[in-house]
Formats: sequence, structure tokens, C-alpha cells
Amino acid sequence: MNISKLNHYSLQHESTIQLQHRQKSSDIQKIEQQMKDKLPKTTLHVSSTDAVPKLEAKIGGHAKHFQFIQDIEELSADDKKKIDQLVMSSLRMRSDGTDDFMQMNTAQSIAQLKLITDKLIPSSHQEEMHQAIQAYERDAIDEHVNMYRAAQKAMDTLSAQLGKSDILERGTKKVHEQHTWMTAAYSNLDFTNQSTFVQSFEATLQTLTEHRTATDTWKTSVLRADEEALRVKWNDFATLFNNESVFKLPTTAQSAIDMKI
Repeated sequence: MNISKLNHYSLQHESTIQLQHRQKSSDIQKIEQQMKDKLPKTTLHVSSTDAVPKLEAKIGGHAKHFQFIQDIEELSADDKKKIDQLVMSSLRMRSDGTDDFMQMNTAQSIAQLKLITDKLIPSSHQEEMHQAIQAYERDAIDEHVNMYRAAQKAMDTLSAQLGKSDILERGTKKVHEQHTWMTAAYSNLDFTNQSTFVQSFEATLQTLTEHRTATDTWKTSVLRADEEALRVKWNDFATLFNNESVFKLPTTAQSAIDMKI
């Protein structure tokens, strides 16, 4: 949901204070950007010698939840390095985009982290990895809610013009609802073979898009760009994984899939 779509809002001076139904107001855009800017940022550079693309990853403070991996004795130094790179790639967050896209990105991050757990984390430490993912999940949800919290604070200062606002209450409810169905959508990924994976991933994107368009009107170009960003994020992850059972996706830039990951 676009954070500034304040449907059913009571305006005392509607003739002079117009909130555009399908576009963020400049005030709310500033609030969202301020919230994003306050989050700690880490830039990850993967060396070209590793034969993978350079990743510019805004991961906030989420990496701290996964530091325990460096202490797992069953893993070699190379294993730890690879897992660390995969975690950082999974936590990557685009610096712009709507709150909807940020939550979609979080849902995909969780799916990628779970795949790391299943394939690379020793069974004796998988429960600890699941706890780390849950901690990341809680932090990510709180960050989304913080945007509504900031918007509520801003609206409260304008209460004389706008009347009482319940944007935080409605926004918090929406964040939790969206997170539930978005993460559920990613649970349907099918890794049986290349074809089933591509079909299941595209079905997941379709589910995300259908839910978004059911409640709001979005430009087709925005929806397609968001879908493509998630495909590219997955392919970067699959390239790092370098595992024959972690498949890549066709994209606008590369419609033919390289089966040799």
C-alpha cells in the first residue's frame, strides 16, 4: 500500500488541502525518505575475482543476526565466506520504491535465507539460523511500521487542518497483513527442475501483482519494474550460490536462461 493513500480521511478544508488519491504527497515522500536515510547502510562489494557481479547492498543492521555463522566449526573458511556473501545478497534492499515493493523485497529475502538454511547450514545449527531469520523478519516489519509511525506524527501536527488521523493503526494492520500473504506466496516456489521453478516464481510475482492491483491502481510500468527488480535480485543470488539446483530466471535483459550457473 502506498503510505500516503489516506482513503476515507476527513478533511475540514477539502477545497484547499487536496491529497491526491494515487500519488504520494511531497510531505509523505520526505518522511519516508527520512526514515530510510536513518537506517544504517552497508555497501557490499564482491570482488571481480569471484566471477560474480558487484552488488550494492543496503542491508541496514540486519547482518548482525547472522554473525553466528562465522563461529560454526563444521564450516570451512570458504563455506563461511560463501554463506556470508549469500546472506548479504539476500538482505539487499533497493534504495527507492514504494512500501509495497519494500515488503515484497523482504518476503523474497526471507525465501532466499531459508534456501541458504536448507542447503548450506549444518543441521545442528539450522534452528539458530531460523531464529536469526525470524529476528530479521521482526526488524523488517518494524521498519515498515516506522514509516507509518512517522507519518502519524506528521499528521498529528496538522490535526487542526486534517482532523484526527488513524494512519498508524491502519498502516500497522496493513503491514502485517501484507507480510503474511507475501511470505506465503514465496513458500510455493518449486525447485524440482528449471521449468517448474520459473513457472512457480512467475506465479508468485503474479500473485503479488494481483493483490496490489486489487486495492490500488498502479501504472503497468511500475508493476513490471518491480517484478524485474525481484528477478534480477534472485539471479544475483543464484549466481553466487553456484548450485545446479538453484535455478536462474529469464529477465528483460537476458531472456534466454544460462543453464550453467
